Amino acid sequence: MKLPPVKEAMRKSVSILGVDSTIEDAAKLMVEEDTRTIIVNNKIGNPMGLVTGGDVVKAVAKKLSPKTKISELVSKELISVDSEMDIIEAAGVMNEKGIKRLAVTDNGKLSGILSTKDVLRYSPQYIIEFSHTLDKLDGIIKKL
Repeated sequence: MKLPPVKEAMRKSVSILGVDSTIEDAAKLMVEEDTRTIIVNNKIGNPMGLVTGGDVVKAVAKKLSPKTKISELVSKELISVDSEMDIIEAAGVMNEKGIKRLAVTDNGKLSGILSTKDVLRYSPQYIIEFSHTLDKLDGIIKKL
């Protein structure tokens, strides 16, 4: 059973803001583009981290000004995987790093976002296939 690559499960639409954008800019973009994840680019346009809806909620709870730069919220490290990695390996990276979203790259360029929700969308199909494979193996072993 071949698992699908990340590129089949990821969202290709990526919302991006510059590091000098504000919390207010992030909130508006999240509403406009119906997303909860924004990639933050550094001053030269390279992805440096991400901001989530949860980060914006925490900023509001801390009573940060809407004009606060998102650089104060951005994740410290942008963790990415290659678009050809299979989704189970990518889920392992998420688990190991304790994160819910990964940037996806193709030939070193940002090509999408993979979330735990994207991974879960594929899980039932592969659990069923895996179960059928185990049943077949069990039948073969019993014949031996």
